[in-house]
Formats: sequence, C-alpha cells, structure tokens
Amino acid sequence: MSGRAANDPSTVLCQNVCMLDKHSFTLQQVDLACADFAAIADDIDSLRAQLARRRTRKELAQLLLLSTLTTAALVLVGIEALIR
Repeated sequence: MSGRAANDPSTVLCQNVCMLDKHSFTLQQVDLACADFAAIADDIDSLRAQLARRRTRKELAQLLLLSTLTTAALVLVGIEALIR
C-alpha cells in the first residue's frame, strides 16, 4: 500500500451505498416540499424587506425631537393668537 494507512483521507475505497426505503419519497412529495420551501423563502425575503425599512433609533429620536419642537411652536403661536 505504498506506506499509507487504510484510513488516510486520500485513500479512495469503493462502497455500495443504497438509500433505505423509509427515506424514499415520491415525486409528488418532493414537488410539494419544493413548493413549501419556495413559500418559506418568499416569506423570509418579505421579512428582510420589512426589517430593512424599519426606522433606526437615531431616526426615531430625530422624529421625536422634531414633533416636540413643532408642538411647542404651535402652542406658542396659539398663545400669541389669543393675546392679540
């Protein structure tokens, strides 16, 4: 064997391996599974798109500050209108 062990990773052995019947699937079952996997992949893609559109913490803080300042300005305009 030219100095190599039988369990050496480069040793190639011929084996007859066959799938057991309990793991056999019909074409219809495989087709249904493929359709299920495609539906799951579509759902995952839509979730990724929704997560990409979510606002970041910085954007939410800016929006809150802008709405607070806008409300304060409207209150001041209202008080000014009542006084005149």
